[in-house]
Amino acid sequence: AASLFPHKPAKPRTMPHVATLAAAGGTFNLSMSRRLVRGITSSLSRPLNPSSKLATEPRQPSSSSSSPLRRPFSTGSKRIGLLTWGSNRYHQLGTGQWAAHEKYPVDIDAFGDENLKLVKCGPYNTAAITESGALYTWGYNQCGCLGHGIYNDENIPEPKRVEWFEGKAVKDVHLGGHFTFAITETNEVYSWGYGGGLQVGCLAQESSHELEWPTKVEFFEEHKLEQLAIADQHVVALVEGGQVYAWGKGSHGRLGYGASRSQRKPRKIDFFDFEPAIAIHAAGNSSNALTKSGHVYSWGKNESNQLGIGPRPTLDVQSMEATPVVVKGLPIPEEDRTIELASGPRHVIALTESGKVYEWGAYRTMQAEIVEPLDDYYGVGESDEKFTDFKIKKIFAGGSISAALGENSEFFLWGGTSKCLLTGHSHWSRAPILYETRFDEQWPLIRQMSIGIDHVAALYEFED
Repeated sequence: AASLFPHKPAKPRTMPHVATLAAAGGTFNLSMSRRLVRGITSSLSRPLNPSSKLATEPRQPSSSSSSPLRRPFSTGSKRIGLLTWGSNRYHQLGTGQWAAHEKYPVDIDAFGDENLKLVKCGPYNTAAITESGALYTWGYNQCGCLGHGIYNDENIPEPKRVEWFEGKAVKDVHLGGHFTFAITETNEVYSWGYGGGLQVGCLAQESSHELEWPTKVEFFEEHKLEQLAIADQHVVALVEGGQVYAWGKGSHGRLGYGASRSQRKPRKIDFFDFEPAIAIHAAGNSSNALTKSGHVYSWGKNESNQLGIGPRPTLDVQSMEATPVVVKGLPIPEEDRTIELASGPRHVIALTESGKVYEWGAYRTMQAEIVEPLDDYYGVGESDEKFTDFKIKKIFAGGSISAALGENSEFFLWGGTSKCLLTGHSHWSRAPILYETRFDEQWPLIRQMSIGIDHVAALYEFED
C-alpha cells in the first residue's frame, strides 16, 4: 500500500490531507463522503507542484508552526519515519516547540538518513531506536531518566541521542515513570533514573540511589532475558524457560508473589514454575501473563476490573489479587488461542490467532469481551461493517487508549477522553474508529505504535 507521504516533509508538519481541508475552510471530519476523501488522497499521492499554494503555504489546524514541503519529487526508496500526536505538556511529542497538544499527527524528522526500527512511549516521554541501534529519547526527564546526564527536571524538547551507548547497539528500550531500561544487541540490560531513595526503586540494582547514567543489571548475566514489561512503579521480567520475576513497589499485590512487600531486586513468581509464560505485560498497578498453555493470567489491583476475573465479592474492599488468577471470558485455547496482550493502567486488550480482539477493565467489562462494533460516526468504514470483519495482526494500548493494525493496513483507535483519537475533539469512542481503508488509503502505512498516558507515537512507511 502506498503511503500518504510520497516524499519526506520538512519538520514538523501535520497530515497533509488535514491541511488541505483546513486551507479550504472546512472542518476535518472522517465521516465526510468517500468521494471527497478519495479526491484528496489522489491529489496527495502525486508529486506536488512546487508553485502550488499547498506546497508553499499549507495552513495547519495544529497549534505548532510548520515548514512547507520542500522535496516535491519521490526517489521511490521506502523509508520508515515517525509520527506523534496528543499531549505535548512535557515535550513528549519531540517537535522542538512547546504546544499543549497536537490534534493530528506531526512528522518528526530528527534522525538524519537513518530508518527507525522501534518507538516506545513512557507515561510522559518517548524513545526511538534506529536500524543501526542508536537510542534517542525526549520528553519528561525527572531524575535524569532519559540518559543524557541532565540530573534535574529539565525536559528534552526533541529527539536527542543517548551518547552513553555509543559503540553499543540498542535493540529495545522501556520507559517507566522516572526510570528507564535498555537492552543491547548483545543482550546486556542497563537501567538508570530514580532508584527509590528511602523507598524501594525499580532499577534492580544493589543501591537505591538515583543513577544518572546507564548501569548494567547484573541479575540478567545469569538469567537470559526474553521480555521486559514496565509499569509506573514496578517491573516484570520473563526469562528463558518461562519463569517470571518482578520487583519494585509491591502494594496491591502487583508483584504477584503472594504479598504486598516491595522488592528492590527481582523476585521469582513461583506460579510460573508450573505454568511457563511466553509473554508478559504490566501497566499501572497490575500485570498480565500469557502462558504456554494459551491461558491469560493477571494479578495486582482490580479497582477498574482490569484483572478480568469477573464480579468481585461484595466485601472485597481491597480489590486486588496477590497471585496470578486466570482471566475469564477469553476463548479456550483449543478454539482460538490468545497470542498477544497490551494494556493501559486500567484496561487490557488481547489478540487471538483468528485476528479477533478482546478487552476488559476501564470500569466497563469485568471479564474479557470481544470487540465487535465499529464506530459509525467518525470512522470511514461502511455502515454495515463491524470490527470483527477485519483480521487484526497487531494491538497496542496505553493510558485509556487502544489501537490495532489490520492485515490489510487498516488502522484503528478507540478509548478514552484524551485528544489522541484524531477526531479533532476531546471525546471518547467506545468502538474502534477506522482511519485507513483498503480502498482510499487516506492514512500513512503504519508499521508499529506505542501509547503513553495521553500521547501516541507511530512508525510509518514513506518514499524518500
